[in-house]
Amino acid sequence: VLGVFGWGGLGSCSKLSTVISKSLSPTNIKNFGYRGKLIVPNGTKELYQQATGWKNCSPIIEKD
Repeated sequence: VLGVFGWGGLGSCSKLSTVISKSLSPTNIKNFGYRGKLIVPNGTKELYQQATGWKNCSPIIEKD
């Protein structure tokens, strides 16, 4: 869904509290604009912590 309106659009969503990514490999994004809670698939946290844009999220939590 995010790809439909663009990744940079999240920066203006002040009430957004959580983003869930189901991708096993983080998409390379430069202007994510979001710095809140990110839920990622088990075993991918380290990949997201190192990925451009995604690494600014906090906390990053793994979940089934």
